Order: sequence, then C-alpha cells, then structure tokens
Amino acid sequence: MKYKNWLTEWIDTCIKPFMKERTIIKYNTLIKTKIIPVLGEYELGELKLPVLQRFISDLTGNMRQAL
Repeated sequence: MKYKNWLTEWIDTCIKPFMKERTIIKYNTLIKTKIIPVLGEYELGELKLPVLQRFISDLTGNMRQAL
C-alpha cells in the first residue's frame, strides 16, 4: 500500500471520528502540501529511518530558512 493511501485511511478512521472539523482540515492540508509530495508514492515498507530522517531534516531546514 502506498503511504498516500494509508494516510487517507488514517484520516478517515482515526482522525475524523475524534477531531473537530478545523483540525481535520489542517491535517489534510499538511498531508497534501508537505507529506504526499515527498513521501506519498512510497510503499509503507519502504519508509525506513533514512527516508524519514531526510524528510524531517529537509522540512526543519526549510522552517529555519523561513525564520
């Protein structure tokens, strides 16, 4: 299963039943703009520590540049 498909299922089953609409919208926006463009096509089994660490480093590096 691709990570983007898993994220959709996660939102539907774990987030929507328990969170406010505003939170769901924010999560969906972050998933669509930040996570799926970089990690969405990975199969779940491919998401290993080096891939995730590079994603986090790139994300936090971009945040530092914005400050």
